[in-house]
Amino acid sequence: MRILCVMIGLAVAVGLASAQEVGPLPQPLREGNMERLVLDDGLDRDAAAWNPAEATVAVDKQHARRGDTALRLHIDVNWETGEKNYPVGWPRMNRRFAPALHDWSGWDYLDFSIYVTSSRTNLPATPLGVGLYGAANKADYNRTLSELKLNQWTDFRLPLSLLPSLNPRTGIQFFIAESNYRHGDVLDFWIDNLSLVRYVNPTLSASSLGEQ
Repeated sequence: MRILCVMIGLAVAVGLASAQEVGPLPQPLREGNMERLVLDDGLDRDAAAWNPAEATVAVDKQHARRGDTALRLHIDVNWETGEKNYPVGWPRMNRRFAPALHDWSGWDYLDFSIYVTSSRTNLPATPLGVGLYGAANKADYNRTLSELKLNQWTDFRLPLSLLPSLNPRTGIQFFIAESNYRHGDVLDFWIDNLSLVRYVNPTLSASSLGEQ
């Protein structure tokens, strides 16, 4: 297991430097008592900011969680091609953030939604991972998205308090380990509504009553 984790860590570190951030900086949107900064909303300018490897990324209208489009990550699992030293590798998509978006200290959560289809009848226990990059473009936070289910949207809200630090946050990556799949499997992940979220006013999220 440790060897697998090291190899996945190596995979998510590859390629971030070549991804390009394009387009104007987003502005926060008010939603009730929440404020949302949409980092990626599945538009053409968003697709251009991602750097795919052993996969393709495109804007697609078949499934969308917010608006009319989402980004579609398409992967044909192939154990015979890919990177020379790792033919059973790590298809992925990554992007780096503009310097003005590196400071996440004023935000509470990272939100995103994912829809999955596949040639498989079920997903493995580790269907997809997300990595967040900090200083020196190193992925210092990785999470397996085991909640994903075929043919439906799954909404994620990750507390930023789990991260080692909130400044800088230089990029993000979604990836699979082909060793978790079979040769010839076909996968499509629609990724939408990638956002930073915070409460505008103080909010009580949990409470308990005790006897006196």
